Amino acid sequence: MIANASFRWVSVPLAAALTQLYEFTLTVYLPKAADARGCFMISTAVLEAMDDDEIRGLLRAAVTEFDRLVSARLLHARQIGEPPETSDPATLATIATAVVHTLAIRARAGESRKTLMAIAAAAVTMICGSASTAARTRRRSAART
Repeated sequence: MIANASFRWVSVPLAAALTQLYEFTLTVYLPKAADARGCFMISTAVLEAMDDDEIRGLLRAAVTEFDRLVSARLLHARQIGEPPETSDPATLATIATAVVHTLAIRARAGESRKTLMAIAAAAVTMICGSASTAARTRRRSAART
C-alpha cells in the first residue's frame, strides 16, 4: 500500500507521514461513492488463513512487509531526532500498522470518518509524542551535532 501511495513518506516529519498514511487508508476504506469496504486482507484473508496455508503465508508476508516499511520510516525518523532515541522502531511500526488494521475493521463496521481520524490522530500522538516532546527531542538532537 505504501509503495503505491501518492503521498510524501520520507520528506515530511514523522507525524505528518503517519497522518498521511492513515488519511490515505481511509480514502480506500471509505470511498465517497460506495459503501465502506475496509481492507480485503483484514476483512477476508484473516478469516481464510485459518484453513488455508497459502493464504496464511500471503497474509504473513503482507503484514511483515508493511511492518518493515513502516519500521524503516520510523528508523529514519529516529536518526533525525524524532521520535525519541529510546523508542524501538520495530515495535512502534507494529503499533502503527495495527492502527491501520483497526481502521479497516471499524470502517467496515460503519464508524464515521471523523471517529476514525480521531483514532488515527491519537495514534500519531502516541507514536510521535506531543508537539512539545518532539520539539525538545529535535533541539537535543541539534545540540549534539
